[in-house]
Amino acid sequence: MNRNIFSIQQNITNIIDARENSFNRVRQYYALLELTEKEFLNSISGLDHVELFSKAQYEAVLECILERDLSNSDDVVNKEEMLKKKKETLKEVYAEAVQETERRK
Repeated sequence: MNRNIFSIQQNITNIIDARENSFNRVRQYYALLELTEKEFLNSISGLDHVELFSKAQYEAVLECILERDLSNSDDVVNKEEMLKKKKETLKEVYAEAVQETERRK
């Protein structure tokens, strides 16, 4: 009986730990949405764990930040062009951060 109780305790602990890590990751992702564009790009270039999120996830955050910042602009063409340029900047920053991470390994 004691072994069964111990086993159940371990399983519950493992479930809680796994979910806690997932929740922390979600919190980190949503915290990125509160940053300005400059802070966001700086945070990626300064991350030791840039691979925490995929490039596509970082692009989605950047799009949300830009939409928020450009929400008052009616110039759709300019928005699209700016988004395109910012995605290129993100691509460069992300690639540099990944290379830096690889060099450290």
